[in-house]
Amino acid sequence: FRSLRQMCAKESAHKEFKKAVGAFSVTYDFENYQLVILSTNDITIKRAGMLSDMHFRSLRTKLSLMLRNEEASKQLESSRQLASRFHAQLVVRDDLMGLAIGTHGATIQQARNVPGVTAIDLDEDSCTFHIYGEDHEAVKKARSYLEFSEDVIQVPRNLVGKVIGKNGKLIQEIVDKSGVVRVRIEADNDLDRKS
Repeated sequence: FRSLRQMCAKESAHKEFKKAVGAFSVTYDFENYQLVILSTNDITIKRAGMLSDMHFRSLRTKLSLMLRNEEASKQLESSRQLASRFHAQLVVRDDLMGLAIGTHGATIQQARNVPGVTAIDLDEDSCTFHIYGEDHEAVKKARSYLEFSEDVIQVPRNLVGKVIGKNGKLIQEIVDKSGVVRVRIEADNDLDRKS
C-alpha cells in the first residue's frame, strides 16, 4: 500500500489519466489518500469517475511489474555473484581507455572471451573495469588484456633518427618484438610543456 501511495505522489504517474479526463492538474493528497483533480469542465468529473478504477488498476499493475523486476534483478545479481566468486577492479587512465576497449570493442571482447570470465562491466564515467570470474587466473588473464601503462624514454636529439631507423624500420621492429602497442615521439618543446 505504502508503495502505491508513493507512486501516486509522482505527478508523472497520472499524466495519461489527466489527459484522458481533460483535467488541468491531477495530484495526490497524502492526508486523505485521494487524487485531487482540478478542472473547470463538468465532463471531467464524469470521465474521472468512469476511468479512476482503471487508472488505479494500471498503477497497481505497474507497481507489481516494477517490484517483480527489482526482485528478478536481485536474483540475477545474486546468481552472478555466486558464479563470479572472483572480482577485480581496474581503473584505466582516460587517455588509455581507447586502447583498453580496442577497435570496435575488440580488446574488451577478447578479455570477455577468456575461459572462466563471467562478466566484464565498464563504468565509463570513472574509467573503471569490473572483471568477474570463476577463478583468480581467469580474472588475472582478462585484466592483462585491459591493463596498459605508459613509459617515457628520453632519447638525445642526435640519436632519434637512429632509434627510428630508415623508413621507421627499427622502431617498428622494437614495437613488434616488445609488444608495445603505441609509440609516440614528442618534440623537445612537448616534453618541456609537460615538465
